[in-house]
Amino acid sequence: MPESKDTVQLISGLPPGFANQLRAAEDRVFPLAMVDADRYQRAVTVIGLLAPVLLVRAPTLVDLVECGPACVAEARGIASRSAIPVGDLDLTDIVDAARAQRLRALMVANTESEVQVRIEQARAAGLDWVVIAEPDPQTLGIAPEQRWVEQHLP
Repeated sequence: MPESKDTVQLISGLPPGFANQLRAAEDRVFPLAMVDADRYQRAVTVIGLLAPVLLVRAPTLVDLVECGPACVAEARGIASRSAIPVGDLDLTDIVDAARAQRLRALMVANTESEVQVRIEQARAAGLDWVVIAEPDPQTLGIAPEQRWVEQHLP
């Protein structure tokens, strides 16, 4: 089966398929809530405890991609220190689910940064309006949604 399109592979430093790998891990971890509440609770507890570690270990996309094996060891240590049994959990999936959350945060920060750069460039050029988002010409007429957002600069 061919891999589905990785919607964020265009972000610098993100290898093709990486976002899909993280999303697949979430698809394996979070449905535990429906079939095994205890395993689900332990998994999300470790994910939550790993989140602040990822803030430090993965401040950039490159760091996030590279931290996988070290984060698995970190998750094992966190679980041990917190007396959370993880023998019946896939720590790689747990780490990848935590990295998926961190990836979303980095993507938001990246987008906000790009918007700020556009605004500052428009101000420096003396413009009254700046385009924040515009339709992708390659998908014009094909994509189910197209957005055009402009901001007035006071």
